[in-house]
Amino acid sequence: MSKRKFYYILILLFIVSATSRIDSVKAHPPSGIVLFYNSNTNKLNATISHSVSNPSNHFVLSVVIEVNGTTTVSETYTSQPSSILFTYQYNVTANNGARIQASATCNQGGTVTECIVVGGGTCGSSNGSGIPGYSGLLLILGISIIALLFIVRRNRSKGQLSEV
Repeated sequence: MSKRKFYYILILLFIVSATSRIDSVKAHPPSGIVLFYNSNTNKLNATISHSVSNPSNHFVLSVVIEVNGTTTVSETYTSQPSSILFTYQYNVTANNGARIQASATCNQGGTVTECIVVGGGTCGSSNGSGIPGYSGLLLILGISIIALLFIVRRNRSKGQLSEV
C-alpha cells in the first residue's frame, strides 16, 4: 500500500470515528426551568426542559432547591421521566417575598438555574453552559495534525526540514 493511500485511509478513519461519537459528546445543560410555587399547599413545581435522545443515559442528575440561600431540597436521579419536558414536585415552605432558586444539573455536564420570588416576580436566572463543541474541536485538532504530517513529509522529501 502506498503512503498516499495510507494517509487517505487514516484521514477517513479519523473522520468516521470523530463523527460517530458526536452524540455522546454533545452534552448540554437543561435548556430551562419554569418554577411555580403554591403557597397554600407549600408545593414547588419545577418544569424542566432537557431534550435528549436516551433519558436513561443522558438525564438531569440532580435538582437543588434553595430558599433565601439555604438548601432545602437536594434530589439525585438516575434517569429522567421524559426525553423532552417533565415536572418534578417538591415540598418547600417559603413565606411571601422569599426567594426560591432551583438548579438542575445534567449528568453529562452543565447546570441551569432559575429563581422566583414568592408572591410574584423573578430574581433572574443563571443558565450554565454545556460542553461546547468537543467533537468539532477534536475534528479540527485531528485535521491539523494530519496536515502537519503532510507538510513534514513533503519537506523531508525535498530536504527542507532541519533537525529539531
